[in-house]
Amino acid sequence: MSWASFFIALQLLAYYGFVEINWLRIQEGVDPFLRPESLQAWWEELVRVLTLNLPFAAAFIPGLLVGFAAETGDVTENARAKLAAKGADWIVANDVSGDVLGGADNSVHLVTADGVEDWPRMSKAEVATRLADRIAEALADA
Repeated sequence: MSWASFFIALQLLAYYGFVEINWLRIQEGVDPFLRPESLQAWWEELVRVLTLNLPFAAAFIPGLLVGFAAETGDVTENARAKLAAKGADWIVANDVSGDVLGGADNSVHLVTADGVEDWPRMSKAEVATRLADRIAEALADA
């Protein structure tokens, strides 16, 4: 995962209210690592930790890989393709055609291996709440 993808994912989580991010603290903590010699050491440590911990943790923690897609046309078909290509359990497809970016409401489709749930147009907070509820249900059944 690239740094850009990581920060976009953090911004999405923060936007939907799942996490609160203190960006100033992150900047203070990251600035010393942005020197070339620090980046290499940090990367090697990250790879070591992930190599040792992720496979072990994955054996005991039920998971649900949820992807997000902003689509302008053929929303559900494009989301189905991403579901297969990414190996995700779910794709939350947001129809961004028209004037929705920066707006208060979203038109969302939850795409899973079982099919597509077309959610009614609702506020972004309602989408986040409904998605959190669906994730909790899925993990409770796991």
